[in-house]
Amino acid sequence: MISADELVSRRLLQVTVSWHTHPSGQVTVGPAPDDFLMSRFIGQSIRAVHRIIDHRIETEIGLRLELDHGEVRILNLGDELVITDTALPDALEAALR
Repeated sequence: MISADELVSRRLLQVTVSWHTHPSGQVTVGPAPDDFLMSRFIGQSIRAVHRIIDHRIETEIGLRLELDHGEVRILNLGDELVITDTALPDALEAALR
């Protein structure tokens, strides 16, 4: 596995998504659609990577990637993967640093 620090200066070449189908348990993997948030960053370089810590539990829960033309946060919130370029609800936003 690549470390977060090794992402700096690399270019985002593709975005892949997967989803779990209930109740069969089947997992489908494929290219992300054009309107998927991360897709607009394809071809851009990662300028910086910042770890996101939930200070309530003192645990790293994600990364903030600074790219050529914007930034995105990738968070593990419980059993959900959250990818966002906007603010989270105030209570959660206040817990992150």
